[in-house]
Amino acid sequence: MKGGRPFIALHFSRIISVTKKIFTKAMQLTHANDYRRVYAARSSAVKGPLRVSAAANDKGIARIGLSVPGKVGTNVKRNRIKRLIREAFRLNRGSFPAGLDIVVGVHPHDEKTLDEYASLMLAGVEAVVKTRERREKA
Repeated sequence: MKGGRPFIALHFSRIISVTKKIFTKAMQLTHANDYRRVYAARSSAVKGPLRVSAAANDKGIARIGLSVPGKVGTNVKRNRIKRLIREAFRLNRGSFPAGLDIVVGVHPHDEKTLDEYASLMLAGVEAVVKTRERREKA
C-alpha cells in the first residue's frame, strides 16, 4: 500500500501543476543558437526600456529569453528585473502567441512594477507580430 501512495501523490501533483501557471525550463531560451535565431529574424520593437525581439519556433509554446547587460545596474537590480519580467511572462502566458520565441533586452532605467513590465512586454510582442504579418503580406 505504501508503495502506491507516492505514485498517486506524484500523479496528482502533476495534474495540479498543469493547471497552475508555472514557469518551466522548457519555456526559457537556454541555448545561444536560440538567441541568434531570434536576433537573425530582425523583428523587434522598443517599448519603454524593453526591446522585444521575436521569431517563430516549432515547439508550439511561447518561450522567453532575457538579455540584461551590466549597464542596467548592480547584480541585485538586474536579477530583480529578470525575476519581474519572468513573472510577468508566467502570469500572462496565455496572452502570448504559441510557437513564438521572445527575447527581451533591457535598457538602463528606474525599476518598474510587475504590471508595467507585463504591459510593456505585451505591447512589444503585439508590435512585433504586426510587423511580421506586414512583412509576410508584402
